[in-house]
Amino acid sequence: MKRAWVNVAAVAGALVAPASAAAVDHVSLFVSPSALGGGWNVSASVPAHEFTGGEIVGVTLRRTGRATESHDLRANARSTSTVSFDGARGTWRVADQVGSSLTVNMTIAPSGPARQVGQSFGCRGGFVQQPVTLRGRFAVRTGTRSFGTIRRSRLAGTIVFNDSGSLDCSAPPTVCSPSTQLRAFRGLHGLTASPDGGGYLAVSFRQAVRGGAWYHRLELAGFDPLAFAGSTVRVQAPAGLPLAGAGTFTRGRTVESVVGSCGVATTTGTFAGSFRARFTGWPSRTLVFGASDAATFATSGARPSG
Repeated sequence: MKRAWVNVAAVAGALVAPASAAAVDHVSLFVSPSALGGGWNVSASVPAHEFTGGEIVGVTLRRTGRATESHDLRANARSTSTVSFDGARGTWRVADQVGSSLTVNMTIAPSGPARQVGQSFGCRGGFVQQPVTLRGRFAVRTGTRSFGTIRRSRLAGTIVFNDSGSLDCSAPPTVCSPSTQLRAFRGLHGLTASPDGGGYLAVSFRQAVRGGAWYHRLELAGFDPLAFAGSTVRVQAPAGLPLAGAGTFTRGRTVESVVGSCGVATTTGTFAGSFRARFTGWPSRTLVFGASDAATFATSGARPSG
């Protein structure tokens, strides 16, 4: 199961562009995965800055499996856009948004027929999805021996844009999906564990770079990592996998709330434990939790009728 560990919030309220405005706006770029060898691929995304509170250029190196490893380069949000597109041609230019970690100077041209899509980032309106080809210079400097500098002169992707003016970005009615999740944080590093969707356990580490950060994530899927005993919840990684370790959450105060059609119970508490991630593309890292670190255990389900 693919999960996005960096969250993008949809815009609240309605975004309205006058009919006389430029025919194309709210432009987002999604670069398709390109194989690197050894099961790895590189992809990129540049959501329209109107949807994310500022443009966030992102590049992801990923290798999937029972142990899924990803390294996500994310630029800090900026008010200016690196992507331009007028419906027929465009450019993607990144000079120093993430220091020397990413350099892009590529042209964008349609590579197939466009089609209408109903929504983008939670907004509904006249969106167009256009397959594109990018040509020029694309360079990701990882600073590692495993990857070195990744270079491409041609990439495939998709541009999504609005071509009809007004959009409706109001929140649609929600359908409650029951969930259970334990989260613990050590500064800007974190752990997530859940039995949902077959179960998963993931750790993530933030490595700052000029203008942004790398987020290194290792996730194990296909098992339930949680064991309950009285007021505690035990988290345990299976033996023999690249993510090893265990920890215990001790329950504290529980607060109940309502989110859409879901009733949510969130328990704050303490989490103590240690997890070691043996990355392939980056050096191994260890995440140690103590009583001073923030931790929550949350469950949600449909509200009882009546």
